[in-house]
Amino acid sequence: MEKRAIEQVFIPFSFCKNKIMEREYHKWFSPNLRRNMELLVFGHAGAKVLMFPTRTARFYDYENWKVIDSLRHHIEQGWIQLYCLDSIDPGHTLRAEFSDI
Repeated sequence: MEKRAIEQVFIPFSFCKNKIMEREYHKWFSPNLRRNMELLVFGHAGAKVLMFPTRTARFYDYENWKVIDSLRHHIEQGWIQLYCLDSIDPGHTLRAEFSDI
């Protein structure tokens, strides 16, 4: 069985009233998919929320689109913890839709 390497990086993301919104980056190799998998986790506690990417998007796009900023207060208070997952194959859905054309 192959070993899976997990890379974790803790980056203090913002400061608000002496609180830090935690941001963790995870990366590992999936032997089943034969590719690296990545995700971001925001927050230290609270209800776990899975954030699936939109069509052709990536795991970091919710941060780029300022969705994470809009939820910052809830994350910093420990009410929610966001798990931004990556897509297995962003182009797969589009290829399947247009394969009959």
